[in-house]
Amino acid sequence: MSIFPTHVTRGDFALSVDSLSVRVDAHDAATVVIGTTPGGRPQTLTMAAHGLPDGVSATFSPPLLAAGGSTRLTLVCGGWTPGGIHPVTVTGTNIDGELAGCFFSLTITAPERQPGGARVWLNPENETAQAGFAAQTRVTVTGGGAVRLAVRDAPAGSRVTFSPTVVYEGGRAVVWIFTAPDTPSGRYPVTICATNARGQSGTAVFTLDVATWS
Repeated sequence: MSIFPTHVTRGDFALSVDSLSVRVDAHDAATVVIGTTPGGRPQTLTMAAHGLPDGVSATFSPPLLAAGGSTRLTLVCGGWTPGGIHPVTVTGTNIDGELAGCFFSLTITAPERQPGGARVWLNPENETAQAGFAAQTRVTVTGGGAVRLAVRDAPAGSRVTFSPTVVYEGGRAVVWIFTAPDTPSGRYPVTICATNARGQSGTAVFTLDVATWS
């Protein structure tokens, strides 16, 4: 049975994936390699991914490639993405609109949460800042009653402020992460925690990319 509608013209090239089953945790990322087999003529393919659940973004590197080459598909899973198994189809389309595809199953493992604890949502979930400057995200907390916000794993030498520090159920806060001028460039997964008076907590991960001056 074809995975494409009957009106789609199939190309004479083919796609393959290096893994038929991909597993990723919420707040994490996974990479798969998509290979292509050339047809009877040189052609450039535009890559796309279909069937991704809400909260998962896809990036191809490169997004255009000559048939016969390969590309890396990186899947980034947001912290609020629901767990489950999702069929994902990858297609390559040439300039004439002909295409081929392959598929794999994507299993998302949702984070376990302590009963009665808070749930933490971030917007945005990632940001880039030059060393010596600040990044910002907005925190929304549901459940858990009144909670106190804190962070773990911020870059060394950085300063973090919350406005406000205590958030009531359904409330919001703004988090500022002020990096130091000598903060090394790189990607920092910063954990934002919301803990109530009973010690129950929820967390979310804010990805901070620090760039240095060139």
